[in-house]
Amino acid sequence: MNILRISTLWIQDHHLRMDWKHPEYVEKISWTIKALDGSILRASIGFLLPTLLMLFLFWALDSDIWGALITLAFAGYITYNAAFQKRVFVIRLSEEGGEVCDWRAVPNFIFSSMPWLIGIYLLVALWGFAQSPGGALGALAGGAGICIVYAFFATSKNYKDSQLDLHHWEFKWHEIYEAIYDRKNHAIGFNVEEIRDYITRTQEKHENFYCCRIYFPPQIAEEIINLFSSKLTPDTPIKEGRIYYLTDK
Repeated sequence: MNILRISTLWIQDHHLRMDWKHPEYVEKISWTIKALDGSILRASIGFLLPTLLMLFLFWALDSDIWGALITLAFAGYITYNAAFQKRVFVIRLSEEGGEVCDWRAVPNFIFSSMPWLIGIYLLVALWGFAQSPGGALGALAGGAGICIVYAFFATSKNYKDSQLDLHHWEFKWHEIYEAIYDRKNHAIGFNVEEIRDYITRTQEKHENFYCCRIYFPPQIAEEIINLFSSKLTPDTPIKEGRIYYLTDK
């Protein structure tokens, strides 16, 4: 399993209690999964560059090693989650088509703990000023300042709502005119007639761009591919390849 792309750890069986638009459709299979629906390369750059910049700042300012490590660990955790933020996907496939619900995989305790983290960080900053004013200023100018600003943003209701925004979309089998199986990333991508003009323009940059993407555990890959193959028309074969993301260069 590509743990950077998908994960089945610490997720509940949401598909058992979702508010589906078409519960009357005969279900073939349903599941819940977390997936990074984007470019792993771009996410890696987004995580590594800020981390390396903070390392350079701590080195240039000759900061205290323990304060630097604590700040760097917390800031690294934030940037990692921001860059590699997975979404929870709840997927239900039926005889007629499929429905997908997805939202950012951010635990609620992240938001409820932010006020406490702000208080702890301010206490650490005061202690740092007492020990080494120069090092404390350097930490606030670098990772610590970023962490405190992020924590203040994360306490707002609007921010929480934006992070947990729900996407709910559906498709019918007869709408699919092309599909691809990404074996490495355990995903199937497909395009539907409704947005064919947009897909055609986008595929001028890369032919393997697919607007609709479904991720699944490798254990059920064969079942998913067989279901898609049986539902698509004979002139819509499922090719194999790597799905292209708009964020890829």
